[in-house]
Amino acid sequence: MRFFRKSPAPGPAPRRVHHPWNPPETEFPGIVAMDTLQSRGGGTSHSQLFQWWVWPLPPAGPLEFICQWPVYGIVETRVGIDGQVILDAARRSVQLWPEDG
Repeated sequence: MRFFRKSPAPGPAPRRVHHPWNPPETEFPGIVAMDTLQSRGGGTSHSQLFQWWVWPLPPAGPLEFICQWPVYGIVETRVGIDGQVILDAARRSVQLWPEDG
């Protein structure tokens, strides 16, 4: 009599579903630098480092980011860029392997 039972053979791994509104897991993204405060770094009382995934891609032309956080005294603030810089960054992304694999 065996002390341990033989484990069943593992089944196939479940297929991962990638939704287009989530960042891809199989590529290095193109980067868009936005520096509106003339300062570097993040994590201070005056600046933070964030990453955003843009989906769907915007059209070329004016694009505004709007933020408001009244609890912390942040009034509506707008930063505008040309949507073309995001389109250019999307073309610089590098796919490492197919999404299916």
